[in-house]
Amino acid sequence: MPHIEKRKLLAERLSDTGLLHPAFRAEIEDLLLAIQQQRMPFIVYETYRTPQRQAKLIRAGFSGATGPYDSPHVHGLALDFLIDTKVVNGPSKDSLAGLSAGNINQKKKKPEKAVYNIGVNLLGNGVAEPRTVVENKLVLNFWLALGDLIERQYPHLMWGGNLKKGAAQLIGADPPHVELRMAKKLMRERKALKVLKSQGNPGLEGCK
Repeated sequence: MPHIEKRKLLAERLSDTGLLHPAFRAEIEDLLLAIQQQRMPFIVYETYRTPQRQAKLIRAGFSGATGPYDSPHVHGLALDFLIDTKVVNGPSKDSLAGLSAGNINQKKKKPEKAVYNIGVNLLGNGVAEPRTVVENKLVLNFWLALGDLIERQYPHLMWGGNLKKGAAQLIGADPPHVELRMAKKLMRERKALKVLKSQGNPGLEGCK
């Protein structure tokens, strides 16, 4: 395979739960069963992220990480959900605001089944107190139900909907994001990368 083509493939999004760190994968597989049983409309958008893709997201301004290994996704310790477009009502169904599954990978031919929509508009300009404006109560309630499920039944998981949640906000900054609660510790120790490399995850050939 030509080097340029291989590099492009390594920068693509991956949604295979089999590429996650085994400890996190076990939690997520159980969570996915619970989501299915409760008929929640969530679709797995991204699981393991190669260092090459992480670098691409940083360059594009989609990630605040400082380096290609500075994300729990790269260590197989995080997953992002998106919501099924079938539950999204109103103008956002035809004109999707924000990050959709097609924004980063433009060449997909099939219509996307999931979209970044959390049912709210988080406002704040550095002067006024951030607050939440509800745009789609149904969508917002699904995200809050997901957070409640994780908080009640999965003590080893952390939900991004609680991240940077202000007093006047109904939901935090990153509800699609779920990660292993001890992710930062494993990242510091670089133990997770060794496990991922041993299970054959792509993009880690040069990782020590």
